[in-house]
Order: sequence, then C-alpha cells, then structure tokens
Amino acid sequence: MLGGYTEDIEKGGNGSLSPAKITTQKTKRIEREYLSIRFFFIKNHGYLYPFLAISLSPVCYAEYMEQQEYRKNFDGWNVLKQNLEGRDPVLFEQGDIRWCHLGVNIGHEQDGGGKTFARPVFVYKKINHATCIIIPLTTRKPRSNEFAIQIHKKVAVFIIHQIRLIDARRLNMKIGKLDDISYTNIQKAVYKIL
Repeated sequence: MLGGYTEDIEKGGNGSLSPAKITTQKTKRIEREYLSIRFFFIKNHGYLYPFLAISLSPVCYAEYMEQQEYRKNFDGWNVLKQNLEGRDPVLFEQGDIRWCHLGVNIGHEQDGGGKTFARPVFVYKKINHATCIIIPLTTRKPRSNEFAIQIHKKVAVFIIHQIRLIDARRLNMKIGKLDDISYTNIQKAVYKIL
C-alpha cells in the first residue's frame, strides 16, 4: 500500500496526489480546530487502497492536551453520590453558608471541585428538614451586577442564575451565616432574575 502511495507521489512530481487518483465517492472527513481526519481511497494499477490522513495543528496541540486532562469524572462522582444517599440529612438553617457536594454536572451547570466534588453554597430557602434551595458561590472577580460578600478574607460571588433545589444530604461543614441586611439584598437580586 505505501509503495503505491510513494509511486503516485513520484508521478505527481510536487508531492501531492492529483484529484483523478483519489476517489471522492467514499471520502469521509472529520474536522475540529485542532484535528483533521480524512479517509479516502487511492487508485493504483487498477486497485483501490484505503488511506487515512490525520493532521494535528501544533498551535492547538497544547489546548487539546489540556482538554484531554480535564475530563469530567462522572464515575468518581457516582461513587460519592451513592455514599451520600446512605447518610442522614445535615441539620441546617436558612442563611447558612456551607460546603456542598454539588458533584459533576452537565455543560455549564456549576460543578463541585476536588475529590469531594464540593463548593461553597448559600442556603437561600429551607423547604423542610431534608431539602433546601441553594445558590452556589465562586471566588472569581465579581461583575458590576453581581452580589458578593467577603468570607475568610476571600470575595465570594453569588452565582444567582445557578439557583437550585438540593437534598440536605449534599450539605457539609458550615462556613458561616449571612447577616439579615445581606440576606435582604440577595433576595432582591434573586427576584430580579426570577
């Protein structure tokens, strides 16, 4: 097969195959920013030889490798979630700021981090002893229209558009409690979104 390909290149003169020698009926192509894959056939001496051409952009190679390293660990989260299912609900109050096992989620839904898939959350509303509505927190720089507070010398931004209902078994260690004035301000911010 390679001998036929080499012979075709030598006949072409410029190192490329002429369109007549590549059958386009069965050509499949997959392209991404960093990867191009072509499958086609080369005709040589009346025989068709399958050929696979793969090219990877060197500029995007580093980004591609980073994406491969950061894959969501759904299996690890499922193991932890099974353990959380068996535990008793945590005692909590409305207004608490707590660590919460948010887990691994789909797309742009807020994930937890680390081995316990946890992140700080604000308990916005206590529904009953076993469920509550939470707002995830993040430490990125706040935008002008976002609500933020300072917790243990770090700025915590409320990701209000990620508000959701959770089971209290996801809750963990208490970090603090929001004061009444801040709670009223966060309620106003939630009402604006909803």
